[in-house]
Amino acid sequence: MIWFRIFFIDRRWCGMAAVVMLGGCSWLMPWPARYLDRVTGSATQEQVAQHLERPLVERSLEDGGTVWEYRYTGVSSPMLLPITEAWCIEYTLLFDPQKVLRYWLRKDCGQSLDLNSASANELRTLPGLRGVDVSRIIAGRPYQSRDELLTREIVPQPTWEVIKDQISANLH
Repeated sequence: MIWFRIFFIDRRWCGMAAVVMLGGCSWLMPWPARYLDRVTGSATQEQVAQHLERPLVERSLEDGGTVWEYRYTGVSSPMLLPITEAWCIEYTLLFDPQKVLRYWLRKDCGQSLDLNSASANELRTLPGLRGVDVSRIIAGRPYQSRDELLTREIVPQPTWEVIKDQISANLH
């Protein structure tokens, strides 16, 4: 039976789709995202490491929490055509001081984080940002340019050097 349905995938609308409802639309969501959605708030670092392996990058936060970063790359061929395209997805996981997964973010490799719309949890995943920096970034919105973090003295120069290539300021 064919159903028309709107699916919500990876926290974004993927649009209208006509699909044969065998397994739903879950096959469109990468397996790490399905797993992380299911275990956020309950899985420990050890449990996540068993399912996803050890992270590519692991950073400690000032509050005792931890950030883990993963990168998955590959090549796919849409509809089994002889055309191939490379893909790269990054997952950033935020663990609390008790080592429980509290938040995760999926984005294309190289995609910047928008200063004007990023949540506090998203900002906390940036390397070198302290809790006070996150609060100041949010309080200073909106930004016309990412450079304002430095010119308005929102973050110190060393922090700016670390995060400048990972952020943008998009006025919506």
